[in-house]
Amino acid sequence: MDRRIIIFFLLFVISSGPIWPEIRGLALGTKFGADVGLTRDSRFALKAQAGGNLGLMLDFPIVTPLYAGLSFTFHRTWASSLKGGIIYRGYSGIDSRLFLILKGLINAEAGPLNLLLGGAGGASARFDKYQYTLLYFFYPGVFLEPFLELQIIPWKSSLQVSLPIDWYFRKDLVVSASAGLAVVWKLYVLRKEKG
Repeated sequence: MDRRIIIFFLLFVISSGPIWPEIRGLALGTKFGADVGLTRDSRFALKAQAGGNLGLMLDFPIVTPLYAGLSFTFHRTWASSLKGGIIYRGYSGIDSRLFLILKGLINAEAGPLNLLLGGAGGASARFDKYQYTLLYFFYPGVFLEPFLELQIIPWKSSLQVSLPIDWYFRKDLVVSASAGLAVVWKLYVLRKEKG
């Protein structure tokens, strides 16, 4: 992705936050997830590989109910079988994501709790290294992530459970995708109360 597009996107997101004071402000979060990756090389069958990730994220309001976000995550994928050669070896690395969030499609308020249904989607960039080698590789991807969020109003925080689905664009593989389950704890640090 062109560096100018990323810089423009980040400047727009940061500058648009104060324009919308009636909605929740900047949210910081930590994310933990587990997934199953599906990979297929042109010479070998489709294989499943277990994976996990741990990361930090932040999101900004744009206009109700649209938010923008950025995350940095450490991830690891375990080997499924070495019969397929290095393609199915385990690997680990970091990824960054830029995304848009649509939140509040269903909003059920119950006293100090809010239950929201929403989804996120965007682009990712991953930098990885195969285990037991000095082989590094970079590849982009896209993802969709439907979620259910429980906002705990007195604590200005929320607990979110999501189902991330990723598709990766790797030149060395015919298929590279993953799906899993993730839990996010968010703290709204610049939140303006209604009323």
